[in-house]
Amino acid sequence: MRDLRHPPDQSDFDRRRIPFMSSATLAGLPWCRLYRKEFAEQFYPSTGSRLTPSSGTFPCVYLALSKETTVAEVWGDRLAAQRDSAAGVYVIPADQAKRWGYLELKSLPTDLKICDFFDADTRLAVGIESGTLYSTDLTLPQAWAERIAKHPAHFDGIRYRSRHTDEACLVLWSRAAAPKPLAQTLQFNPAGEFIESDAAYLLAGKIGIRLAFAW
Repeated sequence: MRDLRHPPDQSDFDRRRIPFMSSATLAGLPWCRLYRKEFAEQFYPSTGSRLTPSSGTFPCVYLALSKETTVAEVWGDRLAAQRDSAAGVYVIPADQAKRWGYLELKSLPTDLKICDFFDADTRLAVGIESGTLYSTDLTLPQAWAERIAKHPAHFDGIRYRSRHTDEACLVLWSRAAAPKPLAQTLQFNPAGEFIESDAAYLLAGKIGIRLAFAW
């Protein structure tokens, strides 16, 4: 059994030279998210999300390159558990499903510094490996995210792979001290209703179960 890796103290971590990727590389891609409609603010320190810095002082937004991956990130574990229980249909009450919708990012700023976990050299420089990144104990990757967010390179977020689909995901942090915090500059367009989209049905089919919305 390999031990999961804990991050060093911030002062030690700050001495690490970590490559960064410019967001210009990612700016033309169709970033989207699945969101709860009752939360108008898209940036918040979600304690149940993998790369939310542990201090809770960095509101963040999670994005993916397809609606299907956004559904996987939110519902994937529940759909898989339903399959494993030998129940062939996962039912979501319609009143619950209607609380979710899709957003599409209007444009990604081109001047952001991204810590790119797609890049092996970056992961080696950071000191994290896949076992720790995808640990079921979220406090570990959140502690690493805290170190990266506070690193003197002033990273704006992390690109990483969805553990469900391997597709690119992006977490961005909004810094209150920045001249233009991302929470005030990023804009989204409505991109459809969760209950009316094909993405959830497609994902459920790939997992091996049926999805139904109970009216």
